Amino acid sequence: MLYAVTDEWHQTFVVNRTGHTIDVGIDSIGIALVVLCYAIAGAFIHYRKRRSGPYMRF
Repeated sequence: MLYAVTDEWHQTFVVNRTGHTIDVGIDSIGIALVVLCYAIAGAFIHYRKRRSGPYMRF
């Protein structure tokens, strides 16, 4: 998120570009979705490992 903030700030110095705070918000939503997907995948893997016993094969 820090990168998104500094990138938008940098864009204010570039000709024909503008920095907007809404873009930082959009980037933050993307970051939150990736973290959520990673957490769900980790929980699913943990559940599968815990559920499978020594005699169960998947």
